[in-house]
Amino acid sequence: MGGALAAHEVAPTNERERAAFPNIHPREYPFDNVGALWCWSDNYGITWRIDNTILVGDKMQACAPPLELTDGTLMIPAYCSIGRSKVSSAMLYRSTDGGRSWSDMIVMARGRPQTRGYCEPVLMELAPGHLLCMLRVAGAGKYPPDLLWQNESFDNGNTWSAPKPTAIRSGACPRLLKLKDGRLLLTYGRPFEPYGIYASFSADGGPHGARTAGCCAKRPMLTRVIRHLSSWTMGASSLHVMQKMLAVLRALPGHSGIRPSKWMSFLSRKYWRDGDEKT
Repeated sequence: MGGALAAHEVAPTNERERAAFPNIHPREYPFDNVGALWCWSDNYGITWRIDNTILVGDKMQACAPPLELTDGTLMIPAYCSIGRSKVSSAMLYRSTDGGRSWSDMIVMARGRPQTRGYCEPVLMELAPGHLLCMLRVAGAGKYPPDLLWQNESFDNGNTWSAPKPTAIRSGACPRLLKLKDGRLLLTYGRPFEPYGIYASFSADGGPHGARTAGCCAKRPMLTRVIRHLSSWTMGASSLHVMQKMLAVLRALPGHSGIRPSKWMSFLSRKYWRDGDEKT
C-alpha cells in the first residue's frame, strides 16, 4: 500500500533567520516546502521505511489522498506556486506503473494574481476518464472568498475545464468519497464561524438526491447547488457527521473492526496512549 505526503523543513520561531525559512503564517512555525512524496509500505502499513519514498513534485504540497483509477493509474493532487508567480496553482502527478515512476506536472487550475489562487485539490473518478476536482481558493476576485470551487476532466486528467464556484462555504481540506448508492460524500472543515467539520452529498440527476442526505436529518438544508454534475446538499457538523462517517467506514469490506472508542480517542489526540492499551 502507498500514500502521499507533504514534506516540510521546519524551524523554531527563534531560529527563523538562521534557517532562512519564511514565517508565512503567524500561527505556524517557519517552514520551507521539500515537496510532494510518494511513500509505500511492504507489510500492509505496519511499518513505513524512510527509504521507501519518491520525490514526486519538488516544492509541491500534497494534501489529499492519492487516487487510483479503474485502469490502475495512480494520481497525486498537489498545489504550490509555479514559475515566477506567488499565487498557488493546483496540479496532479500520474503513475502508470504502481508508483515506481511519476509523470511531469499537469496543471488542473492555474492561479492568477488578478483573480485567485487554487490549493488543497482533491480528486474523484466519477466514471472511466471522467474526473472531478474540488478546490479551496485563496482570494476570489468578484466571488465570495470562502467558497469551494470545482472543475472536471473528461480525458483522464490530461485537460481540465475552467474552475467554477459552488455555493459550499468551506475553509480547509475538502475530501471526497463515493458511497455504495452512487452518491458522493464531500467533507471539509471551517476555520471560521460557524466552525466545525461539515459534510455535503451529491447525487447525479440534480435535486432528486438532495432529500436523501441522512447527514442533514437534524438540521435544515442550508443550500442546494445545481451544476452540470449534480446537486450538493449541505450537512450538519461535528459529532453527528463523524458518527455517519464511521458508519460508512464500518460498512466497507475489511473495516468491520473499527470501534467508536478508538476513533474518539484518536480525535482527542489520545490514540497512541489509549489505542495501544486496548489493542
